[in-house]
Amino acid sequence: MILSNTSKGATRVIIMDNPTSYERRQKTTKLHQIIDEMVECTHLNKSEALAAASVMINAIKNHLIEGNNINLGSLGTLCPKHNEDLFAVNGSSCPTSVQFNPSDELKNRLIEKSLLQH
Repeated sequence: MILSNTSKGATRVIIMDNPTSYERRQKTTKLHQIIDEMVECTHLNKSEALAAASVMINAIKNHLIEGNNINLGSLGTLCPKHNEDLFAVNGSSCPTSVQFNPSDELKNRLIEKSLLQH
């Protein structure tokens, strides 16, 4: 794991295990898995949990589109970035990206997990 600082002072956490694309797909948590956890931990049924998650996701998207940073508490902060030199994979202009800055709590937990695995 590498912790690096960006030019604006944000800390980036990079885990250098170099998994194959198959392994990356296997480690990706899908929305339906999070919805299932919401159902298990709350009194919501599946359709209510999906509706709540959809409202939250749409609110996050709308605030990012408006250019607002979004602080997600102990998870971290999403920050829209404007970069004229950024291009999409197909070569088209893609001047906006979203940077995730993990919270100190999340960084520490990631470091602890990384140290325990090695």
